[in-house]
Amino acid sequence: MTNVELRERIHVTENEREVFDLLLRAVGSFSPETKLRVAGGWVRDKLLGKESNDIDIAIEKMLARKFFYKLNYYLRSQGEDKVQGHVIKSKPTNDNGRPVETVKMHIYNHSIDLVHLRSETYEGNSRNPVKVGFATPEKDAYRRDLTINSLFYNLHTGLVEDYTGRGIVDLKSRRIATPLPARVSLLDDPLRPAPSENCSSLCLAYLEAMWNLIRTPGLGNFSGEQRRHALYAALFLPFRKMVYKDKGKLVPVVNYIFKVSMKRKSKDAETVVNIHRATGRFLSLILHLQLKKNDVSQVDKREWGTDVFEHLELISRNDPELPATSKTRVLAGFLLRDIKDLWRLALLVSLLLCTDDDMNLGFQVDKKREVYLTIQCTIIREMGLDTIWDLKPLVGGSDIVKALQLRDNRGPIIREWQHILLTWQLAYPKGMPLRQEWVK
Repeated sequence: MTNVELRERIHVTENEREVFDLLLRAVGSFSPETKLRVAGGWVRDKLLGKESNDIDIAIEKMLARKFFYKLNYYLRSQGEDKVQGHVIKSKPTNDNGRPVETVKMHIYNHSIDLVHLRSETYEGNSRNPVKVGFATPEKDAYRRDLTINSLFYNLHTGLVEDYTGRGIVDLKSRRIATPLPARVSLLDDPLRPAPSENCSSLCLAYLEAMWNLIRTPGLGNFSGEQRRHALYAALFLPFRKMVYKDKGKLVPVVNYIFKVSMKRKSKDAETVVNIHRATGRFLSLILHLQLKKNDVSQVDKREWGTDVFEHLELISRNDPELPATSKTRVLAGFLLRDIKDLWRLALLVSLLLCTDDDMNLGFQVDKKREVYLTIQCTIIREMGLDTIWDLKPLVGGSDIVKALQLRDNRGPIIREWQHILLTWQLAYPKGMPLRQEWVK
């Protein structure tokens, strides 16, 4: 993968210069020894030649609230209007027992976040640090999630500071890496995207494999948005099973990366998470769809749950001659109904994981292309499952209520029988008379 061309110096707009000059005049008047830096995303984006409104000011050896108060005191002394802002408190406490604070304020049409340079200490599986204290710029840089987000722009010197020694190199080579060894970063904060020390290499390998695969001639037409989601899903494939606990709920780590680290749309996070959730089930079906292995008893049930297999067994008891191909169709049908029109992307991502000895795929693009086209043909032409998510149920909920004479707790019972009926519809695509007695 080719390198990214970076700017040698950061271009500061006229409006940004006004903001920085004001902050420098203020801090020079009340605390000349305090240094101010822009941290994180703004520095990264500027080096890439992009404009950014995400300005985080990192303050050395002073709390954000104190700086904010002193800034307004300075403005009043100069006969200027004070800055509007508010303090956001987090749960962890610092050495003095106070909450860690971020000040959000507006200066010259810019939204500014004030934070202090800090170090963090974690214990157990919690992502909330048990101890937070003042830190040097170097220590603060090493606590950050990625090297490309650990860069500073020093307002006093106008220079970019790369305390990890790898931020600029990694940004130029488009490498995702953690400032500390990945295992240390992950144990400190479970939301830092680092499952192993080879994380960046593996992410890059998946990304390049998908890039090569989705551009392969004859694979089909994918829109720009579909390609983007396919590349995102490949890039973050090593994290597909990683979760963290937030307010008592288990949340995919990929969701955090998109919304917090990357500040992308919620829809992007939701799409990639759905693709990842489908990959395990698709992976368990690839051999059956590609090589016509029809013994679904060999499918890994852990990826599916037990309901669909219980319903298949119910139908098989009533029809011992039910073809094994019909059972494969049932599983594929349920998968496509869950993932809907994202199924082609989920299949592509699953092929990146598929290294079964029977298929000998590895990362060979041509072979993966052949498998993709074969499975696509099986799903669309042989099984007729394209747009299966639009299939209407043969028996509606009201009919089930009437047939079973349901009164209380209807929802779970209706859903179970609709699931059974859908299993029947998928097993018998050409249909057969459905008697009311069968439902009873």
